[in-house]
Amino acid sequence: MTPWKTLDEVIERANSSKFGLAAYVFSQDFNKQEKLVQNLEAGSVYVNMLSGAYPNVPFGGYKESGFGRDNGVEAIDEFTQIKAIY
Repeated sequence: MTPWKTLDEVIERANSSKFGLAAYVFSQDFNKQEKLVQNLEAGSVYVNMLSGAYPNVPFGGYKESGFGRDNGVEAIDEFTQIKAIY
């Protein structure tokens, strides 16, 4: 753990990684939670909980932590090609 002074510093440090699979936020302050959730470059952000996988929720990472999405309706797009037939 590294001490921090501002949320912007936390966001900058977290986003400076070349990976972005998941992030975990623990706080009772909703405004801080919201700022982190909106600004962290991660495929999944867990708030006040450890990981949990749900089959209907897309899963995948940002940057070098994944390619595309698994699970959910979004995963179907990875395996389909749309064709218009008249």
